[in-house]
Amino acid sequence: MLLTKLHIPPANQNIVHRPQLYEKLDTGLSRKLILISAPAGFGKTTIVSDWINQRKIPAAWISLDKGDNDPVEFLNYIISGIQGIHNSFGASTLGLLNSPNRPSDKSIAGLLINEIRLPIIFID
Repeated sequence: MLLTKLHIPPANQNIVHRPQLYEKLDTGLSRKLILISAPAGFGKTTIVSDWINQRKIPAAWISLDKGDNDPVEFLNYIISGIQGIHNSFGASTLGLLNSPNRPSDKSIAGLLINEIRLPIIFID
């Protein structure tokens, strides 16, 4: 596991702060999911990392790439990222994930989804 994938990118001091976008993200906190989608280079990572820093929001950050297609590796990253802010998250699921008689990926994902209590932001 590359621990650097679990770190929020450092804030750039020269960015333009976007309070109207922060307000939209603030509103999204009352929902279970916020999806941000735009082409590469449009500032998705910048706006979300700045919003997290500005608002002092506890956040799990997971940077994924096409090499993270293995379900076990992917779920390990999800669990490890969230454990950074909630130590006990996914502890029982992690045991199942790494057991020789593990349940289906869909079952394990369902267990994790049921444990999540905070909103999730996906950046594509």
